[in-house]
Amino acid sequence: MIKEFKKGSKVKLSKSFSSGEFDCHCFYPECVSTLIDDYLILRLQKERDILKTPIVIDSGYRCQRHNREVGGKKGSYHLIGKAADLHIKGLTVKQLRDIFEGFDGVGWYKGRHFIHCDVRGFRSRWVG
Repeated sequence: MIKEFKKGSKVKLSKSFSSGEFDCHCFYPECVSTLIDDYLILRLQKERDILKTPIVIDSGYRCQRHNREVGGKKGSYHLIGKAADLHIKGLTVKQLRDIFEGFDGVGWYKGRHFIHCDVRGFRSRWVG
C-alpha cells in the first residue's frame, strides 16, 4: 500500500528507515508530500536485517518536476513511491546488484556509485 507523508517529517517506517529518507530532494514550494510503498520498506528492511549495515537512500520519492530535471523516465517508479536509488558504504555496484537481485526492478548506471531498486510487480533489469 502506498502511503503519503508530509515532506520533512521523520515518521518511523520500520526499525531502520524513516519517511524523511525518501523525501524528494527538490526545493519547490509545491512539493509538500512524500509517497512511499509499504512493500518497498518491507523489502529494504529485510535486506538491512540480513546485512547488518546501513543502506543509504540516495533518491526515493520524486515529484514530477524534479524527476524531469534529474533525467528520470516519464513513468518512473520514483513518482509513486515504489523505487529507491541506494548504496552501502564500502560496496561496489556489482556487489549491490548481487545483494538486491531479489527486487523486481534493478538498474545500474556506468560510473555511478548507486543502484536503483523497485517493487514494480514484475522483473526488469537494465544498465544505463
